Amino acid sequence: MKAIVMHGPGLADELFYESAPKPTPGVGRVLVKVHAASVNQIDWKRASGRAGGTLTPAFPWIPGMDFAGTVEAVGDGAEGFEAGDMVFGCTDGGAYAEYVEADPAQLVVKPMEFSYVDAAAAAYVSQTAWQALYRHGRLGKGQRVLIHGAAGAVGAFAVQFARYTEAEVYATAAGRDRNFVLSLGADVFIDYRTEDFAAVARDMDLVIDLVGGDTLARSYGVVRPGGRLVTLVGKAEEEWARECGIEAVSMGVEPNARDLARIAELVEGHHVTVDIAAVFWLRDACKAWNYVLDPNPGRRVHGKVVLQVV
Repeated sequence: MKAIVMHGPGLADELFYESAPKPTPGVGRVLVKVHAASVNQIDWKRASGRAGGTLTPAFPWIPGMDFAGTVEAVGDGAEGFEAGDMVFGCTDGGAYAEYVEADPAQLVVKPMEFSYVDAAAAAYVSQTAWQALYRHGRLGKGQRVLIHGAAGAVGAFAVQFARYTEAEVYATAAGRDRNFVLSLGADVFIDYRTEDFAAVARDMDLVIDLVGGDTLARSYGVVRPGGRLVTLVGKAEEEWARECGIEAVSMGVEPNARDLARIAELVEGHHVTVDIAAVFWLRDACKAWNYVLDPNPGRRVHGKVVLQVV
């Protein structure tokens, strides 16, 4: 099969389109013919070694954490799927390829309303937003939530989910993304470049931090006593949280079929959509990474970048 293979740590220049062994499904696993795979921040963090710890891959390595495609074969003991099923979900690397072996516990049937490109783009980031809001943030109807980085891939899903929950949604992003974020369902838009979010968003039940740094540090002060702060990019300071009388947690996503199935239901009900910035062919993964990692702020756009395989 063809795949994007890395033979050592690095970024886009280390992505090679070449032949690789086609996987076979092990016990309790399925083999999926990949139609599309998406580009995530965790991909290049792992590739460059910045992720560290157990997330550092062994080379040669095929990147890719989420994908959409059709089940090609089912391993012994694997349940819930059969050859030909249209699915989407996550895996621990390997999705930048024509075939990927996957755990059925991280897959669900793809809604007909979703293209393969949209499904691949949604699998990882939508679960990240879902778990931040509900597993860790315990967001409920009528509560006030502040979402930092609302125009990003995770933030866009978080705004839509919070709107569906009938929460009061405050959202920060660059001014150029105002109309986009408001279209997702935000009630109050805050331009982080020209406005002080702490002067606008007060007594929040929940803050979702997708920015880190000073934004995270200043967010403790806008949460009401008894409220919650969830960060995906920084370290939750327990002492600061105690002083403010709030809960604070640092989280990482744990992909699973249960959460993804609930998200799929919202897709089928037309309650959420996926924002796509660009689509590249698999062989052009290097161009896709360079597109995403472009340091020129003026060229940055919101939305996911996807690699199309079929």
